[in-house]
Parts: sequence; C-alpha cells; structure tokens
Amino acid sequence: MFEFIKNLCESSLFPSKQSLEKYSKHQLADRLLLYICAMHILFSESSSEHQWAKDYARKTIQYHDFDTWYNSSTDLYVLLYSILNKDEDWTGFRLQSSMIKTFLQDGINNEKHQAHIQKLFIRLDQDLNITNDGFRSLRRVVMDWDKLERKEKKVALTRIIQYMNEHMSNAEILSKLKSLSNQKNFHIDLSNELVEDATSGGTSSASVATVVGGLGTGFDNDYSKSIYGKPIKRKPLLIKR
Repeated sequence: MFEFIKNLCESSLFPSKQSLEKYSKHQLADRLLLYICAMHILFSESSSEHQWAKDYARKTIQYHDFDTWYNSSTDLYVLLYSILNKDEDWTGFRLQSSMIKTFLQDGINNEKHQAHIQKLFIRLDQDLNITNDGFRSLRRVVMDWDKLERKEKKVALTRIIQYMNEHMSNAEILSKLKSLSNQKNFHIDLSNELVEDATSGGTSSASVATVVGGLGTGFDNDYSKSIYGKPIKRKPLLIKR
C-alpha cells in the first residue's frame, strides 16, 4: 500500500509513475517541447495568466533537480523527470537540466535574456530528438514570440491548443492557454482555410505557411493522425511579412 501511494502524483497528466509507461519516449519528448513552448508564450504575454506561469515554474523547480519522483510534482516536472532520468534505450536525448532551470528562473524573475531563450530553443529539436517536422516548425516560430505579428501568434497558439485538446486534454497548462487566447482574442478558425506566406523567405525563424503546412503534414499521408485534420482547399489567405 505504501509503495502504491508513493508512486501517485498530483500531476494532472501523469497521476502515477505507472502512467508514464503508456507513452513512448518520443511522445513524452513531444509533450515536453509543447509545454516549454507554452510556458514561453505565457511568460511573454502580459495577461492574468502570466502570474500563474511564474507560480507554476516556481513549483516545478522547487526541488532544484528533476531526478526524484515527488507526489506533489507538476506535469512539467514529471515530463522533465521522464526525459532526464532516461535509461540506455534513450540514446539521442541530451536535454540539460541547467538550461531548463535557467529558462524557468528567468520567467519567475520577469527577466528576458534572449540569449538564454535562443540557446535553449535552438537546441530543443536535437536535445529532445524531435523528429516531427510540425513540432520543429512550431518551436522555431514560438522562439521569436515577441517578434511575431498578431496573425502568426494566433496561428501558433491555436495549433498548440488544438493538439493539447486532442492528446493532452487534462494538461494543467491548457486552461491557461485557452484563457490567454480569449483575453487576447488569439483564437482563429483554421479548419476551413489554408494559410500561405506571401513571400518566399518568410520570417527569420519560420513563416506562417511553415507552421500550418509543416504541422499539417509530416504525420501521415491521410491526416488520420494529424493534429489539424485534413485541410479543406479554399482561396488562400495571404499573410505579408
């Protein structure tokens, strides 16, 4: 009985240590990537959810490292625990806990060290062994959140919410992303349109076309596993940058 209680957790996504077993290492890495992107968005936006993100980050790093299972862990802590305490089968995963702690601590202190953010986000694809082109595209866009136009923010945030609704509906951060979307009017209906970039180069990080096209494809040929569903071809909405 004691062992059973010891393996329980307050995390909404992972109520027990055993619940981690139903996810592959790539599924856990993808979810961690989205959580980091979502935290960066909440840190970056002036809203009522900004303080929640700071408190959430503080709770996540309260134990200083991520090498022990705690009953009071957050979703983000458990994801970091699962990746950083990998076994020999997790070759190719090289995430550094120090970079994550710096990122979260900067958010807590309302400090924006762009060099820290760029270093972390540039390495995420490699350190988490992200193979999905859609997630890689999303990471590139969110990395430069403060430089994005409003339309780009709407697309990126809507995509994250769509994925979490489908695959992480009980994630602790999801309601905060939805609240931010409502406060900032960031929601956009992308189910019936294709968004195309009006330039050949896009932005310095990635274009809206990359987010929509890249995330919509790369999962499977028939879109049955896509986080966006099969697009309906309509007159393209052109976004000039």
